[in-house]
Amino acid sequence: MKKGTLRLFLLFIAIIMTIIVRIMAESTHYVSPDSTYYLSASNHLMKGDGLIATDPTAPDKNVYFAVWPAGYPCCIALVGLLTGTSALAASKIVNIIFLGLIFGLLFLWFRDKSWFVALYFCSFGMLEVYSYSWSEAPFLFFTLFLCYTVFKDLEKDLGPRLFFQLFICLVALFLFRYAGLIYYIGVGLLLLYFIYNKKWLKAGYYFSALFLASVGVCSYLLLNKAMSGHYTGIGDRVQLAQESWSQFIVLLIQGLWNQFTLARQYFFSGEMDNLYGILLLVQILVVGVLIYFKKKWTTPFLKSIEVKGLLAFALFYLVCIVVLRRIQPFDAFDYRIMAPFSLPLFIALFGRMTAPDASDYFEKVKPWVVGFMLLSLVVNLPKQYLMEWVRGLF
Repeated sequence: MKKGTLRLFLLFIAIIMTIIVRIMAESTHYVSPDSTYYLSASNHLMKGDGLIATDPTAPDKNVYFAVWPAGYPCCIALVGLLTGTSALAASKIVNIIFLGLIFGLLFLWFRDKSWFVALYFCSFGMLEVYSYSWSEAPFLFFTLFLCYTVFKDLEKDLGPRLFFQLFICLVALFLFRYAGLIYYIGVGLLLLYFIYNKKWLKAGYYFSALFLASVGVCSYLLLNKAMSGHYTGIGDRVQLAQESWSQFIVLLIQGLWNQFTLARQYFFSGEMDNLYGILLLVQILVVGVLIYFKKKWTTPFLKSIEVKGLLAFALFYLVCIVVLRRIQPFDAFDYRIMAPFSLPLFIALFGRMTAPDASDYFEKVKPWVVGFMLLSLVVNLPKQYLMEWVRGLF
């Protein structure tokens, strides 16, 4: 096994162990109200009751599961049946499986430097996403797989594979989150680009994938309407009050700030403790080092089409989610909502640093970035829980 592959594998194991310990130490086992609804649907599927879940407002009543798409509870039920585990344990296994798939995708993408790119998963936001029983875990894989498919096709024509990979990504993104429809717009824009450039065969693959996936989406939404009375089950959700523009902008700034402060232990909303302050200073120091050694990097940062594309995917999602959040208030701009924005962004940043034309720069900054990201991983371990566990051994 090559050194880079071994490092990627060891990093994957370290992150898995961190997630497992966090889940064991947390009293709720990282189960939110949304998670409870997912797990309820999964339990009913495992029992053969169909796609229903316990109504949160009436515990003695079951309702058709339409508030979210069925992809995540179906995955949990399948893993639960195959492994004989509970829905809760199966949900954590599903998250780990999709995290492994992302690491495999990063290996195909960046090869011997993939371990460095994967360091982003040591950040607080990513650890939270993969600790909770949320559909964002598989959703992020298909987000990156869509990016990978588009860029690899631009680099080397994929032929008919392009259609199949686009179709799978589009269907999966919708089945894990209704917000996956955002990427249908993005793929539609790419379709128009290829039509404009008269690349008819490629445009045909894009059109076929988008058309067939859209037919599936319409069929699914019509089924939701027939079963629940709402296309997306939104009538069953708690409706949040619309904020003022000033409040909305503050929430957005908080969300962006949290996505760019990687090493922390909570969602920062104005209250700063000593540890947060120290970690922030360390990150500022690392950013300073990255800027200082920029003289070792003589080629343009945006030279790579993959970097441009990843940044475009990130910004496109951010703009869409901000507009949707303003039209229809839902969750805050936390690590869950913002993950599809920040993941492509940091994959682009970390991946660009590993490019051959930045080799001198990479060697200078590598120890600083690795040290900081591993510090983030260690900080997010439940230290008191581990100390009590060690004491119990003696």
